[in-house]
Amino acid sequence: MERTEPQVGPRALLVIGTLEGLVVLVEYFMILFVGSGLTNTLQIAWGGSRGQSVTSYATLLPCLAALFWICWRKGFSLTPGKVSRSCIMLVGGTAIQFMCVCLYQHLTEDWIISWENYYKGDPSSISLVSLIMMLVVSPLSEEILFRGIIFDTIRARTGHAGTATLLASSGLFAMSHSLNFALAAGSSSISPYYVLVQIFVAFVAGVVLQQRAVSTGGLTDSLVLHMANNLSASFYPMSKPTHHALLLSTALSL
Repeated sequence: MERTEPQVGPRALLVIGTLEGLVVLVEYFMILFVGSGLTNTLQIAWGGSRGQSVTSYATLLPCLAALFWICWRKGFSLTPGKVSRSCIMLVGGTAIQFMCVCLYQHLTEDWIISWENYYKGDPSSISLVSLIMMLVVSPLSEEILFRGIIFDTIRARTGHAGTATLLASSGLFAMSHSLNFALAAGSSSISPYYVLVQIFVAFVAGVVLQQRAVSTGGLTDSLVLHMANNLSASFYPMSKPTHHALLLSTALSL
């Protein structure tokens, strides 16, 4: 009598794929944390204003190193593509909404947006490293990691790019933002309510960006939209929970 192998259902395949995606995420953060520890040690050991200036740019390296490692191990390559017309329209809509917020603040003299998130200790100077991290490195790494590698990992198990696969990758994207609670606990400049809003926004934005990636067959549109969202949201202070509704509406405008 021929022996038959037990069939694995679609739900089980989705769970397996999601767990494999979680393993990729954990691997990425482990490399990131170890690299961050090394750069922090370098900053302390080097010392001095010049040393601090040089090593501050080195804080970008752990994120890039973790990203390159995961891409190499998974055999993932980013293929440049053209920005679609609908993507340009969405970015334009985000810009118009931001200008409306500025106009409202000008008329009411109740200013909310600021450069607070770009400061690094001294309010008179803007940190170029923070600017690069928020507007370039973070969107690039998150799009490649979540919309690219993790989504492909889950899809390889489920065999499709349907709703369940999309929600699973977006759920992992939102879950990764919960690590910011650790930052909120150790800093008065970040409100826990901001992190809660950020997690919800990350899930919704993850679904939208993943849909764009699937429909266009690449990450160009989702990367541009992610950068536009980060740019507009970065002007809302993370320490003021009363203003998080504006952050939410700005992000959901995508």
